[in-house]
Amino acid sequence: PQEKQERKMSNVTATDENEVDPSFDLDERCRRLRENHPSIIQLEYFYEDVPTEDLTRLCESLHSNTVVDWILMEGCGVTTPGCHALGDMLRINRHMRHIVLNSNKEMGLDGITALMQGLSENNKLETMMLEDVNFSEFPGSLKAVGKALERNCCLKELTLGRNNLGGDEFKEFARSLRNNKSLESIELNQCQLTNADVEVLLHSIENHPTLARVDLTENLLTSGISEPLAKLLRRNNILEDLAVTTNALGPLGAEKVASAMETNETLKKLIMGRNEIGEEGAKAFGKSLPNILGLRELFLASNNLSVEALEAVSEGMRDNISLHSIRLGNGDGGTPIPPEIKKKIQFYQRRNKFGWSTLNQTRRNLPSGLWAEILGKVSREDDPSMLHFFLREAPGSIFQARQ
Repeated sequence: PQEKQERKMSNVTATDENEVDPSFDLDERCRRLRENHPSIIQLEYFYEDVPTEDLTRLCESLHSNTVVDWILMEGCGVTTPGCHALGDMLRINRHMRHIVLNSNKEMGLDGITALMQGLSENNKLETMMLEDVNFSEFPGSLKAVGKALERNCCLKELTLGRNNLGGDEFKEFARSLRNNKSLESIELNQCQLTNADVEVLLHSIENHPTLARVDLTENLLTSGISEPLAKLLRRNNILEDLAVTTNALGPLGAEKVASAMETNETLKKLIMGRNEIGEEGAKAFGKSLPNILGLRELFLASNNLSVEALEAVSEGMRDNISLHSIRLGNGDGGTPIPPEIKKKIQFYQRRNKFGWSTLNQTRRNLPSGLWAEILGKVSREDDPSMLHFFLREAPGSIFQARQ
């Protein structure tokens, strides 16, 4: 049977085999939601006004629905009564997986609290997105989010970006994460967070059992957060993706993080672009790279690195076996990467991604088809340098192929 093809119409997502009139009214939509009609599998309202009465009726129709798993109401003027309706729906519905409420700025303390009470009693929702919802205008609302996270056991992704969150209430929210057991990703980009705020956060997630991704892009971080950040990297063995782009960690931050990464084999992606790390910071990474064993992606772009700094990172890459991708570009107006350095880095990336990863997987017992795989890869990529690498590092594969 052919796979169902999704097509979006009006404020629903439908399947082709269920003919839907895109102009059907609210009454018809609510009827279909109540009856679990397969023509509606998600609700989407993007920057259009949704009257509270309409939202309430939609939420009531979703109470027993087992088809819709995604609600997107971004910039739709959701207010306190709408949040109450959504919270009631979350308490009853056991199928909903994702709710996006970004850019609804009038939900109020009572509304956010009601929404979080619904989340507290829900055991299926995986994603909650609350970007740009004016938490700072409703004291106590972020605390309500923290309390819900302590009780909820299923939410995996929480997005709170583009809110002014810094201060004592954020610290209380951060401490609540110690009692959370389900979050896998939290986004706190552009939240006006200071070193003091983030230090509490880092301490609170040090032993979190599931949190694998943290985004702290574009906050107010300086070199003062370097040691708490390094401490997290030395002690945590769950975190896989860390973004601190567009802060001011400086050379000291780069040195502390690079050194901590020498003992961390869990983090796979580190984004430190636009952090004013300078030549000394780049050299610190170059020095540590040979000893970094787990990292796959490193972003140091837009740090205004000199040719000498770029060369230092390139030299470190020579003896690194884990990095598959590294970005060092200085952006418009910055020092371009010299062609000879760029060429070396590109080879080191290919060598690690295909070369070392292949050999590490087969180190104890080279399979008979390995040499054919090597030749095929070299041929496809038109890269004789990789052929030289395998001849040097795995000559046994040739003899095994001849047997």
